[in-house]
Amino acid sequence: MPDLPPALHWTWARFDDLGVHALHDALALRCKVFILEQGPYQDPDGADKHAWHLLCYDSAGALKACVRVVDTGVNYPEPSIGRVVTAPEARGGGGKRVEPDGDRRLLGAADKGKPDLGRSLAVNGDGPQ
Repeated sequence: MPDLPPALHWTWARFDDLGVHALHDALALRCKVFILEQGPYQDPDGADKHAWHLLCYDSAGALKACVRVVDTGVNYPEPSIGRVVTAPEARGGGGKRVEPDGDRRLLGAADKGKPDLGRSLAVNGDGPQ
C-alpha cells in the first residue's frame, strides 16, 4: 500500500492577521525558492501588506506552499496573483493540476473579501478547502 501524503491545512489571512510566525514561515519559504534557487532579487515588497495570503501547512506544522493575491490597484488595475511557491520537498506528488478557470475565479473573488481558490492550487494532490 502506498504512503499517503500528510494531511494539509490551508489558511487564508490578510497581512495584518498573519502573525509573526506565519509571516516568517512565508518569507523563509519564498527566500528558499525564489532567492536561493532562482537568483537574488527583492522579494518582500509593499504589496504583501495589501494582499490575501494563502498558506498550506502539513500536519507537522511545516509550511509547504503559499501564494498571495494582491488587491486591486496595488500592482495593476485588477487584483493579481503572485509569489506562488511550493517547498522543494512538496513538489511532484500530483499537485501540478490547475483548474482552467481557477485564476479568473480567484482574482474575481479577491475584491469581494476572502478569495475562493477552489481547486486552482494543489500540493501533492490536495487543494484548499
